[in-house]
Amino acid sequence: MKKILLGALLLMGSLANAQDLKTVLLDEDYAVDFIGLDFSKTKFVGNSDDFNDATEIKIVYLKNWNNLFVKEADKYNMADFLRKENVYVDIDAVKNVNKSVVEEEMITMEAPEPFTKEQLQEMTKRYDLQPKNEVSVVFIVNAFNKYEKESVIHVVHFKSATGEILRETLLRGDAGGFGFRNYWAGSYFNIMEQLKKKQYKAWKKEFKN
Repeated sequence: MKKILLGALLLMGSLANAQDLKTVLLDEDYAVDFIGLDFSKTKFVGNSDDFNDATEIKIVYLKNWNNLFVKEADKYNMADFLRKENVYVDIDAVKNVNKSVVEEEMITMEAPEPFTKEQLQEMTKRYDLQPKNEVSVVFIVNAFNKYEKESVIHVVHFKSATGEILRETLLRGDAGGFGFRNYWAGSYFNIMEQLKKKQYKAWKKEFKN
C-alpha cells in the first residue's frame, strides 16, 4: 500500500513539474520531446514562380525539411537551441499529419492570419505520439512567405499525453540559403537561433520574480 501511495505521489509531483511553465521553458535539466515541423495547415505565399509544384513540395520537401533534424542533427540540434541537456527528437507524428495537406490549398498570394489558440489546440490533439517526456515542442508552420522572405511559425509547448497547450510563441524567421530547400530551412534555423538567444532572454525576464 505504501509503495502504491508513494508511486502516486511521485506521479503527481512529476505532473506538477510539467505544468510549471518556468521549469518547462528555463530548466536545462527538464527534458522535452521535439516532434518537428507541422505543415498540415501551412500556406506558401507567393506566385507560381516562387512555388511552382505543390505536389513536389508535399511529397519531397515537407519530408526533407523535417529530416534535417535527424540527418543534420549536429547543426539542427534542438537541445542546444532550447537550452536543454536532453531533447528527444521524433518526427514521425508530424510526418503523418503532413500527409493530410491538400495540394490545391497550399499556394496562395495572400498571407494568412496567424493561427488562433483554438486552431493550434486542435492540431496538437491530433498527434499520435510515443512520447519519452511529459512535454513536447512542435513548430507549427503558419506560412512560408516569399514576398516577405520569411517563415511564420508558432513554437508550441504542449502536454505530450493530452495535447494541452502550455505556451505558444509566434516567431518570424528570415529566409536565406542556396537552393529551394536551404532557403526555407534557413528561415526556421533563424527561429531556432531566436529561441536560444532573444526568446530565452524574454522568458527569463518574464519569470524573473
